[in-house]
Amino acid sequence: MGLLRRAAAAPVPETRLVLHIGLPKTGTSAIQHVLAAGASELAEVGLHVPYPHPDAVRGAVTAGNGAPLFGAVTAASTPAAMRDAAAVWLAGAVAPGQTSIVSSELLGTLSTARVTAVVEAATELAEVEVVAFVRDVYEHAYAAWGQLTKEGFTESFERYCAETYATDSEQTVAVLRWADAVPGMAVCHYDTHRHDVLETLFEAIGTKLPAPLRDRPVPQVNRSL
Repeated sequence: MGLLRRAAAAPVPETRLVLHIGLPKTGTSAIQHVLAAGASELAEVGLHVPYPHPDAVRGAVTAGNGAPLFGAVTAASTPAAMRDAAAVWLAGAVAPGQTSIVSSELLGTLSTARVTAVVEAATELAEVEVVAFVRDVYEHAYAAWGQLTKEGFTESFERYCAETYATDSEQTVAVLRWADAVPGMAVCHYDTHRHDVLETLFEAIGTKLPAPLRDRPVPQVNRSL
């Protein structure tokens, strides 16, 4: 009489959520273009890009696929409501058994309470990882001032620095808020990796940029002065 053997259960893929929070002037728009335009190629290797924005697909500047998460959380006024709003949005964005990637610089501007709400809601669904790119202070300041100048800002660079960098920079504040909530967050130095920012992002989340996307030209989406 033959023995009945129970088939070994296939390993269950880990459900992960990667929150890419920018920061400003670190190639975010180009990253978001590649994520949106390459969503199908990324899906083939278990990387899920929820709600890719049509404008990002064609290379235009957008607030990223994480902008609706930012909107949902900022519309709420109590910690419980913030957490519930984040949970509702994330339930539709996180793909079980895959690594879901959500990107928006707006996430880097969230208050401590809202960062906490997003992380608490997300950890109910997935293993949460956060990636931020930062710049040298001078390079960041000049790039940010150049962006504002394109939009009609008329103050000198010196005055802009005196007013904006008198206290902790927005980079410092954003990184510390998210690092408190997700201690293992990855902080990448944009000035070191400006020519391989995409490869650096994927390395930070423990994978490689698929070959078809490595060979695809990336438009200069949001050029500074």
